[in-house]
Amino acid sequence: MIPDSIAEISASQVPGDLMAILPFLVAVAGGLVVIIVDLLMRPKASRQALGILSLLFLVLMILACLVDVGKPPEMAFSDLVVADDFSRFLGVIFAVAAALSALTAIGRLPDEGAARGEFYALLLFATGGACLLAQATDLISMFIGLECLSIPAYILAASLRRDPRSAEAGFKYFILGAFATGFLVYGIALLYGAAGSTQLKEIARLCATQPWTGNLMLIVGALLVLVGLLFKIAAVPFHMWAPDVYQGSPTPATAFFATAVKAAAFAALLRVLFMALPDMRTGTAGYEDAGWAGLLTVIAILTMSVANLIALVQNDVKRLLAYSSIAHAGYLIIGLLCNQEGAAAILFYLAAYTFMTVGAFALVAYFEHKSGGTSMTEYVGLGRRHPVAAVALCILLFSLAGIPPTAGFFSKFYLFRAAVNEGFIVLTVVAVLNSVVSAYYYLRVTVAMYMEDETQEKKPAVKASFAIALAVGICVLFVLLMGVHPTPYLDAARSSVLSLF
Repeated sequence: MIPDSIAEISASQVPGDLMAILPFLVAVAGGLVVIIVDLLMRPKASRQALGILSLLFLVLMILACLVDVGKPPEMAFSDLVVADDFSRFLGVIFAVAAALSALTAIGRLPDEGAARGEFYALLLFATGGACLLAQATDLISMFIGLECLSIPAYILAASLRRDPRSAEAGFKYFILGAFATGFLVYGIALLYGAAGSTQLKEIARLCATQPWTGNLMLIVGALLVLVGLLFKIAAVPFHMWAPDVYQGSPTPATAFFATAVKAAAFAALLRVLFMALPDMRTGTAGYEDAGWAGLLTVIAILTMSVANLIALVQNDVKRLLAYSSIAHAGYLIIGLLCNQEGAAAILFYLAAYTFMTVGAFALVAYFEHKSGGTSMTEYVGLGRRHPVAAVALCILLFSLAGIPPTAGFFSKFYLFRAAVNEGFIVLTVVAVLNSVVSAYYYLRVTVAMYMEDETQEKKPAVKASFAIALAVGICVLFVLLMGVHPTPYLDAARSSVLSLF
């Protein structure tokens, strides 16, 4: 049976509804234009122009997000999606992450023999899916947005046709992603059976009017939906795919997975937890930890601790950054426990994390040899041979470690402060200790670049292109700017989360 929210879409509403999902439409239109232009180009012509064309559409997407900032939330397609400041803020993050990844691809893919137009088209399609996911107020539209994001991502992971590691990464991402999607769909079906609707507000109404602790269908459905979304953020114990996928994928695609895909999944988690399941946060008297708050507390501790401990022994920089990404997901889960201030801290953290992580992966692409080596030994002596790039990487790694005065420091500060204000003292102490542990493996890269002696002849690194230099420059600039003057960005994040509450 088709839910009423889908069946009752009126033709007279369509023009206004289309304007509500304008960022999604711009991204999808950009992907289609890139494909058509690619078909019309000569076979041996340079595909860098397609990367520039994708950047143009991503800039238009940012403008589409910013033009309506401050307007009241507007429901569209019979309450399937909403256009609000929350989705607009995240839409800018998605577009920025995709644009920086595209810049990295323009400078790196030709050296890997993978400069094809479909890479940029898939990047745009995935970005559009992320926007739709952030706007979803119904489990059906949430599933559609998630698949629009995930399917292009699977193909992006396997886009290095000459590299068997890329094929392996795409295969693993697809198989495990499909498995997680099965959990999500089954959870949606159970929630629909329990509430009689897939609307988030209707599920919230059921939880508010009836004791949820006795509704097994509701509990299992909520758990399965959380499993599907926790897979996308690579939270422990659903993290197994991330290191292999991040390591084997093209580095520009890896940067996109670690930022935009993760941010989109957190957008969906925020919608589900605060709009559909706020009354399932805690259990009944005597069982306060039985709700999703207790579950996410355990997952946050496991995610931070497991990822940081495994990262200590990694000798491949891409794999190290993959575990770093998992650890940051653990920090971000803390914000899910802290209501409005925590949600604002998550948005600020995601914005800063985007610049830190894409910049780091762009520099990995720069240092990466034509053989594809990203071993720690390849970084020995780079501080002397590539001083400017090495300094930029140090700044980004220090920010990921949370060292002031960078954006990473204030990201963790606002997040941990929100946790302390909510009474999560032990959880905050665990997070701070994990941050200290993470500093060790970030500093390992710095030590290799500046303090270790070269014991073998090094192959020259791939020459830095203007596109990669521009991407890194933008990332370093905003990491420092958000560290020195974070207030405007935090204020924007705070105003953006109001529609969730």
